[in-house]
Amino acid sequence: MFLSREDSALFYKLNGALLVYLNRHLGLLPGIESYDAFTHASFEDKVKLRDALYDHPELIDRFIADNPRAFAPDELAEIASWKRFIRGDFYILRFLKRYTVFLDSGSPAKAYGVLGITESIEDMVPRERLPLHVETVLLPFRGRTIYDGVMQTSSIYFGPSIRRSLNETYQAIRESRGIIERLDAQGDQPQQERQGAKSSQAAQVLLASVERIVREVGSLKGAEAGVQRRAQAVLRAAADLLRMAVDDPADWDGLTKSIRRARTAITQLERTLDRQIWGE
Repeated sequence: MFLSREDSALFYKLNGALLVYLNRHLGLLPGIESYDAFTHASFEDKVKLRDALYDHPELIDRFIADNPRAFAPDELAEIASWKRFIRGDFYILRFLKRYTVFLDSGSPAKAYGVLGITESIEDMVPRERLPLHVETVLLPFRGRTIYDGVMQTSSIYFGPSIRRSLNETYQAIRESRGIIERLDAQGDQPQQERQGAKSSQAAQVLLASVERIVREVGSLKGAEAGVQRRAQAVLRAAADLLRMAVDDPADWDGLTKSIRRARTAITQLERTLDRQIWGE
């Protein structure tokens, strides 16, 4: 998914004008004094200006106050919204119908629904490379979230454990807090929180039920028999995993350890059952 031709042209017009203004004030690149000169600049020079902009976001307010290109109020409002930019490391995880999912590297982690500008991110990044580590800037634009047109990718290969951990974190975010689709819509945030609260309440009810079952099963007589004891261990490990997912879904390390404990419990149950079947 990507912007319409009209919206992409507007973004480049606003972004280019802002970067030219920044260059005039910082004096980084001689010769880039007009929008036309900026459009013919090298990609490396454009990246240098872009990096300087997010190092000096206060120039956004100065640009709006001066309004050197006589932009309309709604155009200036779009530029003002870029003060909510998010700059950093992300993992591209999913290509969905409406957007591409970017997972940030913060704690707790957040997931963003991101659009391309003139082409779909899916057309730029082979699906087999996912998850892909990238450095970029996310911006609000016309009620959606886009990346700013500059994306640096790494060739880091993620093993099965890390891929599984990233996927589990994404699933936990999707089920609790939801994917952030807008960076400029404060009105949407309460709805996300309400949805997250509903999911959290339902998860707490489920967790309470599972823990009650664990207690009741633990009180059964004869539970020291091999298969029953191992089955109880599986149930406790599953309850611990659910508790971790409810209390701190962004704790990748904790979730991974809980999953390993659950797998170990299942393996021990299978081995105990095999011994009883085969009389070993």
